[in-house]
Amino acid sequence: MKTSRKFLGFLILLAAMFLPGNLFAQATRPNSIEELTRHAKAGDAGAMYELGVDYQSGRGVDVDLAAGRAWLEKAAQAGSTVAMHRLGAMYRSAGGGVNRDLETALKWYQKEADAGASSGMISVGYCYEKGFGVAKDAAKAHQLFEQGLATARRDSASGDTEAMGSMGWFFETGHCVEKDYGQAMVWYRKSAGAGNVNSMSKVAESHYYGWGVPHDFAQAVFWTRKAVDGGSVASMSTIGSFYQYGTGVGQDYEAAMVWYRKALACGDAGASSRIGFLYDRGLGVAADYAAAMKWYRQAADAGITAAMIDIGILHRDGHGVDKNNGEAMSWFRKAADGGDGAGMAEIGLQYHRGLGVA
Repeated sequence: MKTSRKFLGFLILLAAMFLPGNLFAQATRPNSIEELTRHAKAGDAGAMYELGVDYQSGRGVDVDLAAGRAWLEKAAQAGSTVAMHRLGAMYRSAGGGVNRDLETALKWYQKEADAGASSGMISVGYCYEKGFGVAKDAAKAHQLFEQGLATARRDSASGDTEAMGSMGWFFETGHCVEKDYGQAMVWYRKSAGAGNVNSMSKVAESHYYGWGVPHDFAQAVFWTRKAVDGGSVASMSTIGSFYQYGTGVGQDYEAAMVWYRKALACGDAGASSRIGFLYDRGLGVAADYAAAMKWYRQAADAGITAAMIDIGILHRDGHGVDKNNGEAMSWFRKAADGGDGAGMAEIGLQYHRGLGVA
């Protein structure tokens, strides 16, 4: 049960992080980092954005998370909506070397929406729908989704790949339109085929789940690797999970660890939780609850709610620590307070069993 929750939780995290938004500039990329840097220093917002992605993902340069964030912020200040979106996604999902901060995520998404991007309108609406960084407001969320849909329809007609991805999201989720996975896949493929990295991730996810297409794990792996090549750090962890579970590739725990460590070095705090899980279950490494706790705590400190649940489970079961249902309950509550439904479920089980409650 814990294994399946971990895997599904990761895929949900991937989808949450990559709400529609073009993570990669569509302008022709300079041939070298040096040339790209010259363009960025000359004030080219697209070059600033690409340079930020390069420093975050280690594409052609050594990973430097501080430099990556700085270039993304400069790009956003210069008007790049894709930079605004990536910054929002970073703070929402503890990526790029920052801790989870839903209020800051909402700030960046709002800037993106104010600049006229459909993906920003969707993301702000989603925050209102779920209560991420703001009080829940279903009416406000619906208003933003309607605005985003109208914008996406207009902009996708002119070939905007970001808007195409937004159209895919509307059909996938059934917000403001009738849910239609087939139509979602049509839009995601158009967007991905034009180089949109987010949509590559969504095509991969659709093949994994069989949404609008037959289940095809090989295609899920193919499109995820394309997203990695385009600078998606979260997709590095997805590759790791494919190796961990033998999905579309041969099961290989050591390869999974390599990919998780690569994602962690590139700022994906959730990768710490997945490394902890390998130690927790002794997958490819000797079982080591102390090491698992260390990695879980690193992820939890960054705001990863799945890691908070795993810490609670270690305390509940007495693995590597004294059994303590009160401590377990406190960690489950932290996860629940962060909006994690699995944390809420663990609290319910604790009450059902009469553990850690008065």
